[in-house]
Amino acid sequence: GLYVNKEVNDVADLKGVIFGQQGELQGTAVLTGDKGTVLDLVYTVDSATGHGSGVGKDNKGNEYKLLF
Repeated sequence: GLYVNKEVNDVADLKGVIFGQQGELQGTAVLTGDKGTVLDLVYTVDSATGHGSGVGKDNKGNEYKLLF
């Protein structure tokens, strides 16, 4: 699962937020849309299943939860 050092809905500072458990991979991603939206994500992936979860925030202040 996703473990954060603050509430999952508070993603003002995404760097250093998540801590993975054994068997989980950690990652970050930056997605850029064609209309100027930039989405900064942090996530963990279960190496056994390939499923993951994370949080993100865009450059307009919107916050997101990520499940895959």
